[in-house]
Amino acid sequence: MVFLLKSLSRFCFLYLILVSLVGCAAKTTVVPGPDDREVLEKRVREYWDLMINLSPQNVEKAYRCEAPAFRDKISLAEYIHRFKTRKYLEIDIKGIEIEGNKGKVAMVITYRVALPNIGKKLTKSEDEKWVKVEGTWYHFPSEYVMGD
Repeated sequence: MVFLLKSLSRFCFLYLILVSLVGCAAKTTVVPGPDDREVLEKRVREYWDLMINLSPQNVEKAYRCEAPAFRDKISLAEYIHRFKTRKYLEIDIKGIEIEGNKGKVAMVITYRVALPNIGKKLTKSEDEKWVKVEGTWYHFPSEYVMGD
C-alpha cells in the first residue's frame, strides 16, 4: 500500500512538472474581448463627436485624445491649424480590429471643405489607427507611423 502511494505521489509530481513546462512553452496570445472593442468604439465616438462639434474647448479635448507620441511632436496651436479648411459632419464605423495595444477602425467620414465654391459633402474611407497607452485608447493620426 505504501509503495502504491509513493508511486502515485511521484506520478502526480511528474505530471504537474510536465503540465507546467508545457504551459510555459506555449505562446500566449491576448485576444481582445468584447469589452475592449466596446471601450475603443466608445472612445472613437467621443473623439469624433468632439471633431464634429468643433469649438475651442472641443479642440483641446480632441487634442488630449491624440496619442502622447503625437502630442510630443505637434503643439496644440499646430493641431488647431489643421481644422481651418475642413468641417466634419458625420462618421460611420464599419469595423474594429484590435491586436494587442493597437487598434484599427474602418470608417467612412463625411465632411465639407470650407473653401469658396466647394460646398458639397465629401466622403472618404479611412482605416484609423488607435493605440492603447496605460489602459487608455488614443487616436494616432494617419500621417504618423505607429511604431511596433
